[in-house]
Amino acid sequence: MRDFEKSRTQFLAELHQTRQKLADHEAGTASLEDTEQRYRALLNTFRVGVAVFDRHGSIIESNGFASTLLGMPGSKRHSRNAHGPKREMIRPDGSSMPPAEFACMLAVEENRLVENVEMGIKNTAGGVTWVSTSALPLRLGDVDLIVVTFCDITERKQAERMLLESEVKFHTLFNSLPMATIICAIEDGKLLEVNDVFEQSMGYSREEALQKSTTDLEIWASPKRRARYASLLKRHGAVRNFETALRRRDGSLAAMLISGELIEIADAKRIISVGLDITDRKRLEKDFNATTARLKDMHVALRVVFEQREQDRLEMERRVLDNMRMLVTPYLAAVRGENLSSQAAHNLDSAVKALEDITSGFARILNDEYRTLTGNEIRVADMVRSGMTSKEIAVALGLSVTTANFYRASIRKKLRLVGKKVTLGAYLMALTDEKTKPR
Repeated sequence: MRDFEKSRTQFLAELHQTRQKLADHEAGTASLEDTEQRYRALLNTFRVGVAVFDRHGSIIESNGFASTLLGMPGSKRHSRNAHGPKREMIRPDGSSMPPAEFACMLAVEENRLVENVEMGIKNTAGGVTWVSTSALPLRLGDVDLIVVTFCDITERKQAERMLLESEVKFHTLFNSLPMATIICAIEDGKLLEVNDVFEQSMGYSREEALQKSTTDLEIWASPKRRARYASLLKRHGAVRNFETALRRRDGSLAAMLISGELIEIADAKRIISVGLDITDRKRLEKDFNATTARLKDMHVALRVVFEQREQDRLEMERRVLDNMRMLVTPYLAAVRGENLSSQAAHNLDSAVKALEDITSGFARILNDEYRTLTGNEIRVADMVRSGMTSKEIAVALGLSVTTANFYRASIRKKLRLVGKKVTLGAYLMALTDEKTKPR
Protein backbone atom coordinates (compact mmCIF):
# COMPACT_ATOMS: atom_id res chain seq x y z
CA MET A 1 0.00 0.00 0.00
CA ARG A 2 2.83 2.30 0.88
CA ASP A 3 4.45 1.54 -2.51
CA PHE A 4 1.20 2.48 -4.27
CA GLU A 5 0.98 5.78 -2.44
CA LYS A 6 4.59 6.44 -3.25
CA SER A 7 4.03 5.71 -6.95
CA ARG A 8 0.88 7.83 -6.95
CA THR A 9 2.67 10.76 -5.30
CA GLN A 10 5.56 10.50 -7.78
CA PHE A 11 3.15 10.36 -10.74
CA LEU A 12 1.29 13.45 -9.54
CA ALA A 13 4.58 15.32 -9.09
CA GLU A 14 5.72 14.42 -12.61
CA LEU A 15 2.28 15.36 -13.96
CA HIS A 16 2.51 18.72 -12.24
CA GLN A 17 5.98 19.27 -13.67
CA THR A 18 4.72 18.36 -17.12
CA ARG A 19 1.79 20.73 -16.78
CA GLN A 20 4.20 23.46 -15.59
CA LYS A 21 6.45 22.86 -18.61
CA LEU A 22 3.45 22.99 -20.93
CA ALA A 23 2.34 26.26 -19.35
CA ASP A 24 5.85 27.69 -19.63
CA HIS A 25 6.02 26.59 -23.30
CA GLU A 26 2.67 28.17 -24.08
CA ALA A 27 3.75 31.39 -22.38
CA GLY A 28 7.04 31.36 -24.32
CA THR A 29 5.23 30.74 -27.60
CA ALA A 30 2.85 33.64 -26.93
CA SER A 31 5.78 35.86 -25.99
CA LEU A 32 7.62 34.83 -29.17
CA GLU A 33 4.58 35.56 -31.32
CA ASP A 34 4.16 38.93 -29.60
CA THR A 35 7.85 39.74 -30.15
CA GLU A 36 7.61 38.81 -33.80
CA GLN A 37 4.51 40.96 -34.27
CA ARG A 38 6.30 43.87 -32.67
CA TYR A 39 9.36 43.23 -34.86
CA ARG A 40 7.28 43.20 -38.04
CA ALA A 41 5.34 46.30 -36.99
CA LEU A 42 8.61 48.11 -36.27
CA LEU A 43 10.12 46.90 -39.56
CA ASN A 44 7.19 48.21 -41.57
CA THR A 45 7.32 51.63 -39.93
CA PHE A 46 10.80 52.31 -41.34
CA ARG A 47 10.84 54.90 -44.15
CA VAL A 48 13.67 52.96 -45.75
CA GLY A 49 13.48 49.54 -47.30
CA VAL A 50 14.96 46.68 -45.25
CA ALA A 51 15.52 43.19 -46.66
CA VAL A 52 17.37 40.11 -45.39
CA PHE A 53 19.14 37.89 -47.94
CA ASP A 54 20.88 34.55 -47.55
CA ARG A 55 24.34 34.06 -49.02
CA HIS A 56 22.79 32.83 -52.29
CA GLY A 57 20.89 36.06 -52.84
CA SER A 58 17.45 34.76 -51.92
CA ILE A 59 15.25 37.20 -50.01
CA ILE A 60 14.29 35.80 -46.61
CA GLU A 61 12.50 38.81 -45.19
CA SER A 62 11.66 42.38 -46.24
CA ASN A 63 9.48 45.21 -45.09
CA GLY A 64 6.72 46.79 -47.15
CA PHE A 65 8.88 49.63 -48.43
CA ALA A 66 11.54 47.23 -49.73
CA SER A 67 8.88 44.95 -51.22
CA THR A 68 7.40 47.88 -53.16
CA LEU A 69 10.81 49.07 -54.40
CA LEU A 70 11.85 45.57 -55.45
CA GLY A 71 8.49 44.73 -57.01
CA MET A 72 7.53 42.00 -54.51
CA PRO A 73 3.91 42.67 -53.50
CA GLY A 74 2.29 40.42 -50.89
CA SER A 75 3.25 36.77 -50.75
CA LYS A 76 5.54 36.98 -53.76
CA ARG A 77 8.26 38.75 -51.88
CA HIS A 78 9.69 35.52 -50.39
CA SER A 79 10.06 33.92 -53.80
CA ARG A 80 12.45 36.55 -55.17
CA ASN A 81 16.10 35.83 -55.74
CA ALA A 82 18.88 38.29 -56.50
CA HIS A 83 19.67 36.32 -59.66
CA GLY A 84 16.12 35.47 -60.62
CA PRO A 85 13.64 37.32 -62.84
CA LYS A 86 13.35 40.91 -61.64
CA ARG A 87 13.17 44.48 -62.74
CA GLU A 88 16.23 45.74 -64.56
CA MET A 89 18.81 47.49 -62.38
CA ILE A 90 20.88 50.29 -63.90
CA ARG A 91 23.98 52.25 -62.92
CA PRO A 92 23.86 56.04 -62.35
CA ASP A 93 25.15 56.53 -65.90
CA GLY A 94 22.13 54.62 -67.27
CA SER A 95 23.96 51.42 -68.24
CA SER A 96 22.80 48.03 -67.01
CA MET A 97 24.11 47.00 -63.56
CA PRO A 98 25.20 43.35 -63.23
CA PRO A 99 24.33 41.47 -59.97
CA ALA A 100 28.02 41.34 -59.01
CA GLU A 101 27.84 45.11 -58.39
CA PHE A 102 24.81 44.92 -56.08
CA ALA A 103 25.54 45.97 -52.49
CA CYS A 104 24.48 42.56 -51.10
CA MET A 105 26.78 40.69 -53.49
CA LEU A 106 29.72 43.00 -52.69
CA ALA A 107 29.11 42.55 -48.94
CA VAL A 108 29.20 38.75 -49.33
CA GLU A 109 32.23 38.84 -51.62
CA GLU A 110 34.25 41.21 -49.42
CA ASN A 111 32.68 40.24 -46.06
CA ARG A 112 32.32 43.88 -44.97
CA LEU A 113 29.84 46.72 -44.70
CA VAL A 114 29.14 48.21 -48.13
CA GLU A 115 27.46 51.62 -48.08
CA ASN A 116 25.66 53.99 -50.46
CA VAL A 117 25.66 52.02 -53.68
CA GLU A 118 23.36 53.93 -56.03
CA MET A 119 21.23 52.04 -58.52
CA GLY A 120 18.12 52.59 -60.57
CA ILE A 121 15.20 50.13 -60.58
CA LYS A 122 13.22 50.16 -63.80
CA ASN A 123 9.51 49.56 -63.39
CA THR A 124 7.12 47.99 -65.87
CA ALA A 125 5.88 51.41 -67.00
CA GLY A 126 9.40 52.39 -68.09
CA GLY A 127 10.07 54.72 -65.18
CA VAL A 128 13.07 54.50 -62.87
CA THR A 129 13.17 54.55 -59.08
CA TRP A 130 16.59 55.51 -57.78
CA VAL A 131 17.79 53.96 -54.51
CA SER A 132 20.89 54.13 -52.36
CA THR A 133 21.67 50.68 -50.89
CA SER A 134 23.87 49.55 -48.01
CA ALA A 135 24.57 45.91 -47.05
CA LEU A 136 26.00 44.27 -43.89
CA PRO A 137 27.01 40.58 -43.56
CA LEU A 138 25.43 39.07 -40.39
CA ARG A 139 25.80 35.63 -38.79
CA LEU A 140 22.92 34.32 -36.66
CA GLY A 141 23.90 31.02 -35.07
CA ASP A 142 25.26 28.99 -37.90
CA VAL A 143 23.36 30.92 -40.61
CA ASP A 144 25.05 33.61 -42.71
CA LEU A 145 22.72 36.43 -43.71
CA ILE A 146 23.00 39.87 -45.38
CA VAL A 147 20.90 42.79 -44.17
CA VAL A 148 20.30 45.33 -46.94
CA THR A 149 18.71 48.78 -46.63
CA PHE A 150 17.17 50.72 -49.52
CA CYS A 151 16.71 54.50 -49.42
CA ASP A 152 14.57 56.12 -52.13
CA ILE A 153 16.66 58.94 -53.64
CA THR A 154 14.54 59.51 -56.77
CA GLU A 155 13.63 63.07 -55.82
CA ARG A 156 17.25 63.83 -54.99
CA LYS A 157 18.42 62.41 -58.32
CA GLN A 158 15.79 64.45 -60.16
CA ALA A 159 16.90 67.56 -58.28
CA GLU A 160 20.53 66.77 -59.14
CA ARG A 161 19.60 66.27 -62.79
CA MET A 162 17.68 69.54 -62.88
CA LEU A 163 20.59 71.30 -61.17
CA LEU A 164 23.02 69.81 -63.68
CA GLU A 165 20.81 70.86 -66.59
CA SER A 166 20.52 74.33 -65.08
CA GLU A 167 24.30 74.56 -64.69
CA VAL A 168 24.80 73.39 -68.28
CA LYS A 169 22.34 76.02 -69.51
CA PHE A 170 24.02 78.69 -67.39
CA HIS A 171 27.52 77.84 -68.59
CA THR A 172 26.32 77.63 -72.20
CA LEU A 173 24.70 81.06 -71.93
CA PHE A 174 27.61 82.47 -69.90
CA ASN A 175 30.19 81.37 -72.44
CA SER A 176 28.07 82.43 -75.43
CA LEU A 177 27.98 86.06 -74.28
CA PRO A 178 29.89 88.18 -76.83
CA MET A 179 31.45 90.30 -74.07
CA ALA A 180 34.05 89.52 -71.41
CA THR A 181 32.08 88.43 -68.32
CA ILE A 182 33.22 87.58 -64.79
CA ILE A 183 31.59 86.65 -61.50
CA CYS A 184 33.52 87.47 -58.35
CA ALA A 185 33.04 87.34 -54.58
CA ILE A 186 32.04 90.61 -52.97
CA GLU A 187 34.17 90.04 -49.86
CA ASP A 188 37.64 89.63 -51.38
CA GLY A 189 37.02 90.16 -55.10
CA LYS A 190 38.21 86.68 -56.05
CA LEU A 191 37.11 85.53 -59.49
CA LEU A 192 34.66 82.64 -59.28
CA GLU A 193 33.83 82.33 -62.98
CA VAL A 194 35.08 83.81 -66.26
CA ASN A 195 33.81 83.21 -69.77
CA ASP A 196 35.63 82.44 -73.01
CA VAL A 197 35.62 86.04 -74.24
CA PHE A 198 37.40 87.13 -71.04
CA GLU A 199 40.13 84.57 -71.73
CA GLN A 200 40.49 85.74 -75.33
CA SER A 201 40.40 89.50 -74.68
CA MET A 202 42.47 89.59 -71.47
CA GLY A 203 44.91 86.77 -72.22
CA TYR A 204 44.36 84.81 -68.96
CA SER A 205 43.25 81.19 -69.03
CA ARG A 206 40.37 80.18 -66.79
CA GLU A 207 42.73 78.24 -64.52
CA GLU A 208 45.03 81.25 -64.16
CA ALA A 209 42.19 83.63 -63.32
CA LEU A 210 40.00 81.66 -60.92
CA GLN A 211 40.44 82.22 -57.18
CA LYS A 212 42.51 85.32 -57.88
CA SER A 213 41.23 88.85 -57.55
CA THR A 214 41.48 91.53 -60.21
CA THR A 215 43.95 93.20 -57.86
CA ASP A 216 46.12 90.07 -57.82
CA LEU A 217 46.09 90.03 -61.63
CA GLU A 218 46.63 93.82 -61.76
CA ILE A 219 43.89 94.11 -64.38
CA TRP A 220 42.81 97.63 -63.47
CA ALA A 221 45.19 100.15 -65.05
CA SER A 222 43.98 102.80 -62.59
CA PRO A 223 43.32 101.81 -58.94
CA LYS A 224 41.30 105.03 -58.60
CA ARG A 225 38.93 103.91 -61.35
CA ARG A 226 38.57 100.51 -59.67
CA ALA A 227 37.72 102.20 -56.35
CA ARG A 228 35.21 104.43 -58.15
CA TYR A 229 33.54 101.43 -59.81
CA ALA A 230 33.31 99.58 -56.47
CA SER A 231 31.88 102.67 -54.79
CA LEU A 232 29.16 103.06 -57.44
CA LEU A 233 28.27 99.37 -57.16
CA LYS A 234 27.98 99.59 -53.39
CA ARG A 235 25.88 102.74 -53.55
CA HIS A 236 23.50 101.87 -56.40
CA GLY A 237 23.70 98.07 -56.69
CA ALA A 238 24.37 98.40 -60.43
CA VAL A 239 26.65 100.32 -62.78
CA ARG A 240 26.14 100.90 -66.50
CA ASN A 241 28.69 101.84 -69.19
CA PHE A 242 31.62 102.62 -66.90
CA GLU A 243 34.54 103.49 -69.20
CA THR A 244 38.02 102.55 -68.05
CA ALA A 245 41.29 100.97 -69.16
CA LEU A 246 42.16 97.36 -68.26
CA ARG A 247 45.58 95.77 -68.49
CA ARG A 248 45.91 92.55 -70.47
CA ARG A 249 48.21 89.70 -69.52
CA ASP A 250 50.83 90.93 -72.02
CA GLY A 251 50.77 94.42 -70.48
CA SER A 252 48.86 96.14 -73.28
CA LEU A 253 45.86 98.27 -72.39
CA ALA A 254 42.30 97.67 -73.51
CA ALA A 255 39.63 100.36 -73.44
CA MET A 256 36.57 98.77 -71.83
CA LEU A 257 32.98 99.78 -71.23
CA ILE A 258 31.94 97.92 -68.06
CA SER A 259 28.48 97.24 -66.65
CA GLY A 260 28.08 95.44 -63.31
CA GLU A 261 25.42 94.37 -60.86
CA LEU A 262 25.18 92.86 -57.38
CA ILE A 263 23.49 89.46 -57.50
CA GLU A 264 22.79 86.65 -55.04
CA ILE A 265 23.82 83.07 -55.76
CA ALA A 266 23.14 80.33 -53.18
CA ASP A 267 22.51 82.93 -50.44
CA ALA A 268 25.87 84.58 -51.15
CA LYS A 269 26.30 88.04 -52.66
CA ARG A 270 28.30 88.15 -55.85
CA ILE A 271 29.31 90.74 -58.45
CA ILE A 272 28.74 90.05 -62.14
CA SER A 273 30.60 92.37 -64.49
CA VAL A 274 30.34 92.53 -68.27
CA GLY A 275 33.00 94.33 -70.29
CA LEU A 276 32.71 95.50 -73.89
CA ASP A 277 36.11 95.96 -75.54
CA ILE A 278 35.98 99.37 -77.26
CA THR A 279 39.70 99.59 -78.04
CA ASP A 280 39.11 99.46 -81.80
CA ARG A 281 36.23 101.90 -81.54
CA LYS A 282 38.35 104.37 -79.57
CA ARG A 283 41.14 104.06 -82.12
CA LEU A 284 38.67 104.65 -84.94
CA GLU A 285 37.25 107.66 -83.08
CA LYS A 286 40.76 109.06 -82.70
CA ASP A 287 41.51 108.47 -86.38
CA PHE A 288 38.16 109.97 -87.33
CA ASN A 289 38.77 113.08 -85.23
CA ALA A 290 42.25 113.49 -86.72
CA THR A 291 40.85 113.06 -90.25
CA THR A 292 38.05 115.52 -89.48
CA ALA A 293 40.58 118.07 -88.25
CA ARG A 294 42.66 117.61 -91.41
CA LEU A 295 39.56 117.97 -93.59
CA LYS A 296 38.62 121.16 -91.76
CA ASP A 297 42.10 122.55 -92.40
CA MET A 298 41.83 121.53 -96.06
CA HIS A 299 38.38 123.10 -96.27
CA VAL A 300 39.72 126.39 -94.92
CA ALA A 301 42.64 126.27 -97.32
CA LEU A 302 40.38 125.46 -100.28
CA ARG A 303 37.99 128.25 -99.33
CA VAL A 304 40.90 130.71 -99.27
CA VAL A 305 42.04 129.44 -102.68
CA PHE A 306 38.53 129.63 -104.14
CA GLU A 307 37.99 133.12 -102.76
CA GLN A 308 41.27 134.21 -104.25
CA ARG A 309 40.32 132.63 -107.58
CA GLU A 310 36.98 134.42 -107.48
CA GLN A 311 38.69 137.71 -106.77
CA ASP A 312 41.09 137.08 -109.63
CA ARG A 313 38.17 136.30 -111.94
CA LEU A 314 36.30 139.40 -110.92
CA GLU A 315 39.41 141.51 -111.40
CA MET A 316 39.97 140.06 -114.84
CA GLU A 317 36.33 140.62 -115.75
CA ARG A 318 36.52 144.22 -114.53
CA ARG A 319 39.55 144.84 -116.67
CA VAL A 320 37.88 143.34 -119.73
CA LEU A 321 34.77 145.47 -119.22
CA ASP A 322 36.86 148.59 -118.63
CA ASN A 323 38.74 147.93 -121.83
CA MET A 324 35.49 147.47 -123.74
CA ARG A 325 34.14 150.72 -122.32
CA MET A 326 37.28 152.68 -123.21
CA LEU A 327 37.79 151.17 -126.64
CA VAL A 328 34.21 150.77 -127.97
CA THR A 329 32.29 153.70 -126.45
CA PRO A 330 34.27 156.45 -128.26
CA TYR A 331 33.48 154.89 -131.65
CA LEU A 332 29.79 154.66 -130.84
CA ALA A 333 29.81 158.30 -129.74
CA ALA A 334 31.45 159.26 -133.07
CA VAL A 335 28.82 157.38 -135.03
CA ARG A 336 26.02 159.11 -133.06
CA GLY A 337 27.29 162.48 -134.27
CA GLU A 338 26.62 161.52 -137.92
CA ASN A 339 23.34 162.16 -139.77
CA LEU A 340 21.41 158.90 -139.07
CA SER A 341 17.89 157.80 -139.86
CA SER A 342 15.52 157.43 -136.97
CA GLN A 343 15.76 153.59 -137.11
CA ALA A 344 19.55 153.66 -137.24
CA ALA A 345 19.64 156.13 -134.36
CA HIS A 346 17.35 153.85 -132.35
CA ASN A 347 19.55 150.82 -133.09
CA LEU A 348 22.61 152.80 -132.11
CA ASP A 349 20.97 153.78 -128.82
CA SER A 350 20.14 150.11 -128.18
CA ALA A 351 23.73 149.13 -128.89
CA VAL A 352 25.02 151.78 -126.52
CA LYS A 353 22.54 150.64 -123.86
CA ALA A 354 23.56 147.00 -124.35
CA LEU A 355 27.21 147.93 -123.99
CA GLU A 356 26.42 149.81 -120.77
CA ASP A 357 24.55 146.80 -119.45
CA ILE A 358 27.40 144.49 -120.30
CA THR A 359 29.91 146.69 -118.64
CA SER A 360 27.61 147.09 -115.64
CA GLY A 361 27.45 143.31 -115.24
CA PHE A 362 23.66 142.82 -115.66
CA ALA A 363 24.03 140.07 -118.24
CA ARG A 364 26.64 138.37 -116.07
CA ILE A 365 24.33 138.57 -113.06
CA LEU A 366 21.46 136.93 -114.93
CA ASN A 367 23.72 134.28 -116.42
CA ASP A 368 25.25 133.45 -113.03
CA GLU A 369 21.97 133.37 -111.11
CA TYR A 370 19.68 131.84 -113.71
CA ARG A 371 21.61 129.65 -116.09
CA THR A 372 18.44 128.39 -117.81
CA LEU A 373 17.80 131.78 -119.45
CA THR A 374 18.52 131.88 -123.18
CA GLY A 375 20.37 134.69 -124.95
CA ASN A 376 17.11 136.19 -126.34
CA GLU A 377 15.53 136.03 -122.88
CA ILE A 378 18.52 137.88 -121.37
CA ARG A 379 18.19 140.62 -124.06
CA VAL A 380 14.43 140.91 -123.43
CA ALA A 381 15.04 141.02 -119.65
CA ASP A 382 17.55 143.82 -120.15
CA MET A 383 14.99 145.83 -122.15
CA VAL A 384 12.27 145.19 -119.55
CA ARG A 385 14.66 146.40 -116.85
CA SER A 386 15.19 149.64 -118.84
CA GLY A 387 11.41 150.23 -118.90
CA MET A 388 10.59 149.27 -122.52
CA THR A 389 7.09 147.94 -123.33
CA SER A 390 6.42 144.72 -125.21
CA LYS A 391 5.65 146.69 -128.36
CA GLU A 392 8.94 148.60 -128.10
CA ILE A 393 10.83 145.36 -127.48
CA ALA A 394 9.14 143.76 -130.51
CA VAL A 395 10.15 146.68 -132.75
CA ALA A 396 13.71 146.76 -131.41
CA LEU A 397 14.28 143.01 -131.86
CA GLY A 398 12.13 142.60 -135.00
CA LEU A 399 9.65 140.34 -133.21
CA SER A 400 5.88 140.23 -132.92
CA VAL A 401 4.27 141.58 -129.77
CA THR A 402 2.97 138.07 -129.02
CA THR A 403 6.53 136.70 -129.11
CA ALA A 404 7.76 139.52 -126.88
CA ASN A 405 5.00 138.70 -124.36
CA PHE A 406 5.92 135.01 -124.58
CA TYR A 407 9.52 135.87 -123.64
CA ARG A 408 8.32 137.98 -120.72
CA ALA A 409 6.14 135.10 -119.40
CA SER A 410 8.99 132.61 -119.79
CA ILE A 411 11.38 134.91 -117.92
CA ARG A 412 8.86 135.29 -115.02
CA LYS A 413 8.53 131.52 -114.80
CA LYS A 414 12.29 130.88 -114.79
CA LEU A 415 12.78 133.61 -112.19
CA ARG A 416 10.03 131.92 -110.07
CA LEU A 417 7.85 135.04 -110.08
CA VAL A 418 4.60 133.35 -111.15
CA GLY A 419 1.88 134.12 -108.61
CA LYS A 420 3.94 136.83 -106.89
CA LYS A 421 2.79 140.45 -106.67
CA VAL A 422 5.87 142.02 -108.23
CA THR A 423 6.47 143.34 -111.74
CA LEU A 424 9.22 141.84 -113.83
CA GLY A 425 10.86 145.26 -114.36
CA ALA A 426 10.91 146.06 -110.63
CA TYR A 427 12.36 142.64 -109.79
CA LEU A 428 15.14 142.99 -112.39
CA MET A 429 16.02 146.47 -111.17
CA ALA A 430 16.16 145.25 -107.55
CA LEU A 431 18.26 142.25 -108.63
CA THR A 432 20.76 144.51 -110.34
CA ASP A 433 20.95 146.89 -107.38
CA GLU A 434 21.44 144.00 -104.92
CA LYS A 435 24.17 142.31 -106.92
CA THR A 436 26.09 145.47 -107.65
CA LYS A 437 26.22 146.73 -104.07
CA PRO A 438 29.77 146.92 -102.74
CA ARG A 439 30.53 144.14 -100.27
